[in-house]
Amino acid sequence: MKSVFDNEAIGERIKFLSENPPEYYIGVVRDEMANTLCLARKIADTTEILLMKDGRPGEEFDEMLRNLGKYFGAQIIEEV
Repeated sequence: MKSVFDNEAIGERIKFLSENPPEYYIGVVRDEMANTLCLARKIADTTEILLMKDGRPGEEFDEMLRNLGKYFGAQIIEEV
């Protein structure tokens, strides 16, 4: 039975990702009125923006930031 998936391409992608594991970063900008975060993934020389989110300053935003950092093992970079 023939597969609907290109097994050779899948194998190549798995090999590429094992040699170039993704790195995750969260950029954060804080302001009196709103906070903004950007979740990005870097694989080899390619960077992808996965999520951009803004929210009011406070515990809810900080909790979301902590959770995203934990789920993706992301390095959190805050504007100084």
